[in-house]
Amino acid sequence: MDAIERFENVSGSLKRTEIEAIRDTLEKLGAVFIPGNGSGYGVRLKFSNLEAAEIARFECEGGLVADDRVP
Repeated sequence: MDAIERFENVSGSLKRTEIEAIRDTLEKLGAVFIPGNGSGYGVRLKFSNLEAAEIARFECEGGLVADDRVP
C-alpha cells in the first residue's frame, strides 16, 4: 500500500519524508496550507489575480466578499 492510500485510509503511519513529499507535491499543484488560527487548520487552492477577480465578481452577486488572493 503506498503512502497516499495509507494516509487516506488511516491504516498506517507515514514517515516524515512521505508527509513532506505529499505536502510539497500538493503545494506545487496550487494547494495552500493554512495554519491553525483558533478555528483549526485548513487547505485551499491558490488563485491567480484573474481567478480571484472572477470569484469576487460572482460573490458580489450574492453577499459578502472575502479576499481570495493567497500569497
